[in-house]
Amino acid sequence: MVSGQISGFGESEDEEENTGLMTNNNPDKITACEGESKAPSASLTLREICEILDAEVLVGEDELDLEIKGAFAADLMSDVLAYAKSGCLLITGLTNPQIFRTADVLDIAAVIVGRGKRPSPEALELAKALSIPLLTTRYILFEIAGRLFARGIRGCIEKTD
Repeated sequence: MVSGQISGFGESEDEEENTGLMTNNNPDKITACEGESKAPSASLTLREICEILDAEVLVGEDELDLEIKGAFAADLMSDVLAYAKSGCLLITGLTNPQIFRTADVLDIAAVIVGRGKRPSPEALELAKALSIPLLTTRYILFEIAGRLFARGIRGCIEKTD
């Protein structure tokens, strides 16, 4: 093995099959480099998500037992409208009222705002009026998604057509 090379990456018993991608001959072992995610999915409650992300509940303290099975991360509401699914968790860095209007149209289960941002008073009032749970965390969006993925939450869409 070349110094610094990741074990298993680019290695093959048969040199003709060496494509530089990890292969998974063991279905119980999850490999991140394969085309489709074979990782098992799970659901988490908002309460568990709060613990994982050290999040603060700004709206929806009474909704912490809500089960979340999927998530979508974006700062462009046009992407959310095009790809997010009903019932998912929206991960964003936006703090304006438009995130809650969009979440309401799509029946998004809850919104989490990253990077320690806090929505404007108008956005908070709209989240309350629409009964959309709102969390905030100091983690960046990439870290939020990674931590939730590691716990079994999958994207509501894996890739675009």
